Amino acid sequence: MSVYTSPAPRQQYNDLNGNPYVGGKLFTYAAGSTIKQNTYTDSTGSTPNTNPIILDSEGRVPHEVRFKSGLQYKL
Repeated sequence: MSVYTSPAPRQQYNDLNGNPYVGGKLFTYAAGSTIKQNTYTDSTGSTPNTNPIILDSEGRVPHEVRFKSGLQYKL
């Protein structure tokens, strides 16, 4: 399986006041739908992230987010 790294692999998510979304949830879907679609933690695409991905104490995903080639995603 071919996977590629997100353009912002450990993006930080903040609220409207600029505070990190500690413990926030990042859901990943097939683009244009509400069907959950896996992302991966490793370059081989063998270890899926949880869905939702739980943000850490800095409002970031705990590791890089990698997408399966040929699929479109909605976060």
